[in-house]
Amino acid sequence: MDKHIESALAQLLPELARHGISVSSQRELQYGLQLRLERDAETATLNLYWSLKKGISQVLAGKPNRLKADLAKLLNAAEAGPVGDFHTWERWIGSDECGKGDYFGALVVAAFALDAEKVDEVRSLGVLDSKKLTDIQVRDIAHNLYSRFPERIACIVIKPLRYNEIMADRQSRGENLNDLLAWQHGTAIMELLGRIPLVQGVLVDQFSLHQRVTYQLNHKCVGVPLEERDDPVLAPALAAGPYMVA
Repeated sequence: MDKHIESALAQLLPELARHGISVSSQRELQYGLQLRLERDAETATLNLYWSLKKGISQVLAGKPNRLKADLAKLLNAAEAGPVGDFHTWERWIGSDECGKGDYFGALVVAAFALDAEKVDEVRSLGVLDSKKLTDIQVRDIAHNLYSRFPERIACIVIKPLRYNEIMADRQSRGENLNDLLAWQHGTAIMELLGRIPLVQGVLVDQFSLHQRVTYQLNHKCVGVPLEERDDPVLAPALAAGPYMVA
């Protein structure tokens, strides 16, 4: 068994036992390990994988039941870790992007205004790095986010035809995709800043070595710190709901 998976198990098994969940069987997979889990009369399957690029990945399988739902919450909380470990903001905006734009689908930027006191509520909906979620989970999370927090979401979508038109114009002026993304992020952020009071900071997923969004907003009265960091936020989930189409 891979040493990284052994280490993950050493942390996971005591937590499972604490929630009354037992391992009925296990088998090795290519690049991973599969656990068959039980509690009362319910079962679920958890696959653990290790890769140099993604580290430990945890994939739940099996029919929907209370055990599987509780496992999802437990794993999400463990993976999410502490929030705001580089800041002390009580209310902030996070902005992220997803999609290709030119052919395979829309180019999406979504921003979300979050309060520290609402972190646990958001996590309880299953919010997590989208690479660890199925399409169905993403849609469910989006539905719940838009149902509970519609005023806290700003999402801007550029569909392929419009994307190609915009990029042709921008390229004629010496600009590129990063300039377009900076505009999308800036627009979503300013929309929320105008809607949500007392925001203390803004976190943007870093998509360029240059501080493109900071530069985009330099001439506007943002009035709060803006951090561009390589941190996944909410765009893939929020893109599954209502949005503004450019």
